[in-house]
Amino acid sequence: MKKVSITSMILLLVCSLFVSVVSADADNIPQPKNSKPYRVPFELLNQQSMSNQKGAVTITITDPQKLKEIALEEGLNEVPKSVEYEYFPNENSNKDIYSLLANEYWLTTEDRGRGHYSSSDMYKEFYVYGPDTFKISEDTEVYSKKDGSLNVELYILSGAVGFEIGRRDTSRWESVTTIAKNEKIRFQLYTTHHKVDYWEWFGPKYNKKSSKCTAAGSAYNPDGVLIKKTTF
Repeated sequence: MKKVSITSMILLLVCSLFVSVVSADADNIPQPKNSKPYRVPFELLNQQSMSNQKGAVTITITDPQKLKEIALEEGLNEVPKSVEYEYFPNENSNKDIYSLLANEYWLTTEDRGRGHYSSSDMYKEFYVYGPDTFKISEDTEVYSKKDGSLNVELYILSGAVGFEIGRRDTSRWESVTTIAKNEKIRFQLYTTHHKVDYWEWFGPKYNKKSSKCTAAGSAYNPDGVLIKKTTF
């Protein structure tokens, strides 16, 4: 019985050490920094995906509790009457592209989907007072980019994430809004992005256990525009 107990204890100790080593290795893998913490509301993304339409999709939030939460999150002095999101997704031209890397550097990626943006992606913010029928017609140049470190050439990353890093495009906002008397609307114009996280490894190709993670980051490709209308 003692021999069996001692053997069991040794096996348990070995297993514990193995788990600790695996956990430590996982903790050492760098993670991409989330520089675009906001995303187009899920209802909009789902609506566009289900209908597969090319034009704008819209949702309007009128629930008092949700409006209070929005006012609190954004530090507004008053609770809005409504918040409308108008989303114009670009045609999805992204394709899954895989590239064999030279030397012993190789990449893994994880697609985070469409509609990501941050405060730095806001092109313009302004208020319009009613009564008015206000038309928006604005455009600006944008480009795809990476956020994070990288040792391989950019064209290799482009092949891994499925779109060309540095490619220039145009964001265009077109919308007509009726504003009632004694109301004002805050307009916020954003460019949204398709986001793909990446990890760079050095070692035997496609063998994570025998390779070291040398870099991590995110690649962003402009994929549409968002007009946020907050009515007071």
